[in-house]
Amino acid sequence: MNEPVSLRSVVVGACGFVGSHLCEVLAQAGHALLAFDDANRVAEGLVDSFPEVVRGLGASPESWPLEWRGALSGASFLFVVEGPQVQVEAALAAAGSVQRVVLISAAEVYGEPQSEPFSEEAAPAPQGGRARELLDLERAVRASELPHVILRPTGVYGPRGARGLWEARRRVGVTGPSSAQRVGLVHARDLARAALHVAARADLAPATTYNVGDDAGLRAAEAARLVSRIAGRPHLSLRWPALPRRWLRFARPRKSLAIGAPRVSSARLAETGFALEYPHPGPGLRETLAWYKQEGWL
Repeated sequence: MNEPVSLRSVVVGACGFVGSHLCEVLAQAGHALLAFDDANRVAEGLVDSFPEVVRGLGASPESWPLEWRGALSGASFLFVVEGPQVQVEAALAAAGSVQRVVLISAAEVYGEPQSEPFSEEAAPAPQGGRARELLDLERAVRASELPHVILRPTGVYGPRGARGLWEARRRVGVTGPSSAQRVGLVHARDLARAALHVAARADLAPATTYNVGDDAGLRAAEAARLVSRIAGRPHLSLRWPALPRRWLRFARPRKSLAIGAPRVSSARLAETGFALEYPHPGPGLRETLAWYKQEGWL
């Protein structure tokens, strides 16, 4: 979908993995782009993947309201990918004229994986510090009472991202019984496309949450074997007796989620007409590993 060049978007958290993919998609769609991130990350040159304007905020919090008012003047959309909550709240306070705020959160806010995919109606039960921080950002966006959409993607992978890199670097891939857990994945470009889609669709409800994930439903072991096969490395599947129930609290399954994340149902997003470019991770992981090799990560 190509949007008119007159649309202007502001991106908070532009220099990271997901933020850089979002900026690419917005620039390709013809958006005038003003991208913000921590001044240190801007100075480190993490913006080479897209050609648009990137700025860091001033060091003094007292200057933020004026900076955000200037940045958001005339902006159509505000995309929040990551950033300290105090900075995000300052941006939200200055965003009264934007058509829509899009926050990219994560499926981590749902908590421990379960056998069935999480729907948007599932009650959040964040387990780690990052998940709790994301849920706090969600609350801040809702409290702003601005027209907004919240996206909760599952395990995001793609060029410039580290997900799957650990598996790809191993000389021999190894999975055990805990890797029978089914996991979710979504390509970073598909997540960025979803963000543009929900921003541009004026007919969507103004305060809605959408999950974003592919439909493959691979087990963690299958995903790990897929990475090993693409990387051209052997893979071993180990088996050992099931642990007694009283030991389960010492054998948490997080290692099995090195490639994926808790699965989500993306049916609500599909009902809006959105379709993934990478419904199965195979092609996307091949492209990702090729990028790793080209850039010397492998």
